[in-house]
Amino acid sequence: MTITHEFVSAKADGGDATLVRPSDWNAEHIITAGSQAVAFAPGASRVGDAYGTTSAITANGGAIANPIHVIAPMQLQSGRFRNTDSSGARSFEWRLYQDVGTNVLEEIPGANGSSSYTATVSSVRDVDAVSAPVLIMPGVYWLVFRNTHATNTFGFGYTAIASSTLGAGITLVSASTISALGSTIDFTAAGDEFTTGGLTRLYGMSLTGRVFGLSTGIYE
Repeated sequence: MTITHEFVSAKADGGDATLVRPSDWNAEHIITAGSQAVAFAPGASRVGDAYGTTSAITANGGAIANPIHVIAPMQLQSGRFRNTDSSGARSFEWRLYQDVGTNVLEEIPGANGSSSYTATVSSVRDVDAVSAPVLIMPGVYWLVFRNTHATNTFGFGYTAIASSTLGAGITLVSASTISALGSTIDFTAAGDEFTTGGLTRLYGMSLTGRVFGLSTGIYE
């Protein structure tokens, strides 16, 4: 995410470098703050959540979407997803979106990735963003996962939660198969719509970031 002033000056710089010149005004801002290492869905944490129950995500376009709470600036490195499959070919893609106040969400540029592999044991799949690290600012984002394998379902691990719990109603599930993830996503478009089918399930998915000057994510 690039942070600049909304207004861009078209004027040429003057000769006095001691003054704030148009190029200074137009330059990308430098953000100095603590970086967040891991981001979860609201109400989720690593402690006590085994995500051992399986939800079979439909082949060739089945998808789920989770809100992810980022509470500090984050140098996004990867998306992490709990896969319960122990055999067979699997593939998926992920992408991070922001709610801009309409039914059409916009991607965070470069905050996406994909993976293809043969499962041998249940595992957590850590997939780097294509432009890692990607600076994202505090807020609530939507992390969308889509199964891209043509024929095999994806065993997605989740923890069951009671429908009466205040934290219920987090995950959205695609009503059918959806199109490949792109720069925008419409959660209500015919054929690509999402429903509240995950009301009693907390899926094992999160984001990881770079901290302490590392050149990789915190878990790599």
